[in-house]
Amino acid sequence: MAGLKPDAGLYFAFLLYTFFTTLSTTAFFRFIGYSFSTFNDASKVSGTMFSVLVTYAGYIIYTPSMKPWFSWIRWINPIYYAFEALFINELDGLAIDCAPPQLFPPTPGGPQGCAITGAEPGATSLMGQAWANQALEFYKSHVWRNFGIIIALWLFCLLLCVIVIERLPAAGSNKAVLLYKRGGGGKFIRASNQNGNGPKDEEEGSGQAQPTEKAGKSDSDNAKEQVHAANTYVHSLDLDHR
Repeated sequence: MAGLKPDAGLYFAFLLYTFFTTLSTTAFFRFIGYSFSTFNDASKVSGTMFSVLVTYAGYIIYTPSMKPWFSWIRWINPIYYAFEALFINELDGLAIDCAPPQLFPPTPGGPQGCAITGAEPGATSLMGQAWANQALEFYKSHVWRNFGIIIALWLFCLLLCVIVIERLPAAGSNKAVLLYKRGGGGKFIRASNQNGNGPKDEEEGSGQAQPTEKAGKSDSDNAKEQVHAANTYVHSLDLDHR
């Protein structure tokens, strides 16, 4: 349906490149995700990097037209290597006929030529590989070289993921520490209940008095509670459990 060549070798090469390019780009974006503590920050950077990778894959901007200060991006771009290999596989051995306005002069009856990059002088057709070599700087000899580079980029991105996880353990989460107030909570609540002005909650303070059941207890009961509330320790020496 896509109009690709019905060739078994090209089909399996397409699957091979698609599979390992997916692994490489997935490892790259995992590295970006591991480097940030929030999804919001990671999504912004990964979205920007995806646009950069696609733009410098060699199709939106042809390789000869890339500016020198950004053209280096293609050397670390797995999509560029996969696109070059798959594109040149389809153009290899393909003859393309010229048609107006690329055919000059447009009227037959005399010598004509194809005004397309890669065409031979006086020819009305050109080979797809010749056009890719000169217009895109894609070469058939780079097919399996590019596959090895994609594997190397995949392993390199996995190594970056391991380093980020080991050296930045807090990159994916924030530590939460629960602190307890030392000895003040229980004494404050018991004293407020004894006086009949206990608050609903300790954090609300003692601005509004709340009636409690302990307000009507006798002095002896209050004394017992005060004894139990004290921080006392019992030590036993020379115990014999026989």
